[in-house]
Amino acid sequence: SGAQRDALERIRDLRGQDRSFARICELFQAENIPTLSGEGRWSKGTLWNLWRNHSRQLDPDPGE
Repeated sequence: SGAQRDALERIRDLRGQDRSFARICELFQAENIPTLSGEGRWSKGTLWNLWRNHSRQLDPDPGE
């Protein structure tokens, strides 16, 4: 989804600045970035799992 890709891109950018998942979680909360479900709050574990399981979606398509 677009929201998932946006979150992954933001995580990638912040990880590139050596931000921890705990700090990224704090930033997502402070910026009022909605969770993917639109309910509840971000946790560092949720962000880590999202990154671990879906970050490859940001890789360029080898056919490009």
